Amino acid sequence: MPFESVFGQAINPDNNILKIHHVHGFLPRNGNIGSENKITLGEFVYHEQYSNTYSWNNIVQVNKFRDKTCLFIGTSLSDPNIRRLLDIAKTQKKSTKYHYIFKKKTNKIWLKNSINKLIEENPEIENDKININLKIDEAIDFLIELKNRFEEKDSESLGVKTVWIEDYDKDISEILKKIRL
Repeated sequence: MPFESVFGQAINPDNNILKIHHVHGFLPRNGNIGSENKITLGEFVYHEQYSNTYSWNNIVQVNKFRDKTCLFIGTSLSDPNIRRLLDIAKTQKKSTKYHYIFKKKTNKIWLKNSINKLIEENPEIENDKININLKIDEAIDFLIELKNRFEEKDSESLGVKTVWIEDYDKDISEILKKIRL
């Protein structure tokens, strides 16, 4: 599919091609970086953009969040600016369409090992280890379910539905192939 990178307000691509907006700048594989391409590499520039409500970066994002269905890959939605822009767009939306975010499920084995390590490193709870081990699987299942529900509700408050995945490479590529068809 033909596409064009959009990384500033002076770029106006053809309507018949896919536009990929790079709101924090764009590093081309070939060629030079023009003066219109302001790349956000540091926190100072990012906060400067954040505080300018009418910056190109913020307006593009609010418009896309309001008018399109967006797919978030590789983000946690913990960035206060993205949350603010999603919230603004949600109040301006006329429909109840959602955006979607891929989030990796918590690895139960990793969590169990982490809890066991915590128990071993804290002698004051060592005496309760037998009782804790009897219920650790139940506790882990409960913690994972609680965390997932919290994250889903938090995302939904911003108009974003969560798609849980096991493996980034395998699951995301398969889902994107299905969406493309």
